Amino acid sequence: MFFKAENYRHPAFMEGLRDLAPQAPGVAAWGLMTGVAMVNSGMSVFEAIAMTLFVYAGSSQLAALPLIVAGAPVWIIFATGFCVNLRFMVFSLHLRPYLMHLPRLERMVHGYLTTDISYVLFTRRFTQPSDDPAEQMTQAASLAGNTCIVWISWMVASFFGIFWPTSFQILGAWALQALCVWWVFCVHWPAHACAFLRQLWLQPLPSWPITCP
Repeated sequence: MFFKAENYRHPAFMEGLRDLAPQAPGVAAWGLMTGVAMVNSGMSVFEAIAMTLFVYAGSSQLAALPLIVAGAPVWIIFATGFCVNLRFMVFSLHLRPYLMHLPRLERMVHGYLTTDISYVLFTRRFTQPSDDPAEQMTQAASLAGNTCIVWISWMVASFFGIFWPTSFQILGAWALQALCVWWVFCVHWPAHACAFLRQLWLQPLPSWPITCP
């Protein structure tokens, strides 16, 4: 819960923000595409805003849009969204020991705010839950920082795509292609490039045989 004072005033909150800051442009690009897709599918602005706020899951939103357009039964739309995001049940089970000291409402809010990337970065930093109250506070604040930047990036970009779709309609498919390239460049390329450079740095130099004529 990034809006809780004891979380955003904790030093670990800013550390969580910095950990996920490099991924924020990619999250924003994905949110922007989702906002544009919702409006272009025929949803009203109110419906698109409600879906952005209450669903907050890009994969489920994009999976549900063609079903909504086709007039599929509500239970099929809900079942599709449930299956697409079934992985979050695994995330929740893994995060449960980290958050069990918190009240139920706070745990539910953390569950709503947690995304794939925030889960991955949090569990990579904190491999084991703690029984120490101070460390538990640090872990909760770090998770709040992770989820804060993802939520803000997604919401701002989604609302931009919802309220200003005409500019993307003018550009047509070129806009979505550019956004896809941006998303790949901001999310995947830095990770692979850093891994490659790190491996290159750690790789010992080859010993070339030197022969004298």
